[in-house]
Amino acid sequence: MLNWTGFRTEQAKTLFGCPARVATAAWILARRGEPFFQQEAQDAVHGAVGVSATAVRNALVVFVEQGLLSKVSVGHRVYFTSSEHPLWEAWAVIAGGVGIRSEPAPSAMRPGVD
Repeated sequence: MLNWTGFRTEQAKTLFGCPARVATAAWILARRGEPFFQQEAQDAVHGAVGVSATAVRNALVVFVEQGLLSKVSVGHRVYFTSSEHPLWEAWAVIAGGVGIRSEPAPSAMRPGVD
């Protein structure tokens, strides 16, 4: 679960050129390797910080091109899975630096936690 309330969009844009890329990376990291489809990422990131669905799609393309995500098409859906890549650590630091905070899931959502 992510806390977006402190996300400094202008700072992300100034420093990294694309706030959608920072927000999308944070969302992917919060999924902890769980596969997702393109529309799911677009809806989640757009709903959280208001960046366009196109900007999220473009961020996914960059992550695929740079080896951070793998992509598979099944019918009309495009699924993504994060790859083992050292740059994910950098994205985690960047996201935290511009105010996106990862919060632990409520105990009811974590197996084996009462």
